[in-house]
Amino acid sequence: MQFKNIKLLFSTILIIIITSSLQAQSSFSLSAGGDIVSRYIWRGLEINGTLNIQPTVEATYGGLTAGLWGSYAFAERGSTNELDFYAGYTISTESAGDFGLLFTDYYFTTGHKLSDVSDTSAHFLEAAVTYSGPSSIPISIFLAYTFKPASVKSLYWEVGYSTSIDAFGFDIFVGGTDGGAAEYYGSTEFAVITTGFKASQDITLGEALQMPLSVSFILNPKQETVYLVFGVGLKI
Repeated sequence: MQFKNIKLLFSTILIIIITSSLQAQSSFSLSAGGDIVSRYIWRGLEINGTLNIQPTVEATYGGLTAGLWGSYAFAERGSTNELDFYAGYTISTESAGDFGLLFTDYYFTTGHKLSDVSDTSAHFLEAAVTYSGPSSIPISIFLAYTFKPASVKSLYWEVGYSTSIDAFGFDIFVGGTDGGAAEYYGSTEFAVITTGFKASQDITLGEALQMPLSVSFILNPKQETVYLVFGVGLKI
């Protein structure tokens, strides 16, 4: 897929959301926020081992969603900064849960221009299917396929279970890869690369402002690495 087509896709989705909101304002929503995490761990892999600030902005119209998510290290030297573009569509049902499709462009900004599509270390494109169960079956399923660059074509899967303990949300998760790209996930065979739990709580600061707090325990059985990550944020 050429980069101009990717830009056209995101532009079209954003235009549809914004123009549709003028016709049905109650169906349109815009959210923004950001987190500070003690280190950036993604799917069991350490991307940055220092403090990161992770801003996000998202527009939603009905089941259609488009947004931006970034991660920027406080310590610039040797760090990898990131800006992701994503778009998706979700079908929600009361009894069966939510079914979704998601497309993400992981753009690593450090040392790369936005148009550097020929550079295999700049843009990583991924398509995914998602499922979130109803409150009676609080499970989640995520299946993603990285299709660009060709050298990292691979599958990633993750299954989660959500519950609550006292005033805390408590999520358990396990995820892995098919081994299609050793340089991407660190395995040439089927392997579990992340498992652990996350305890979280949202503190209400006002009618339109929340401060989420979280602590995550993450184990990568393949690499035999373990992390304890603290996060604090603001949501508007």
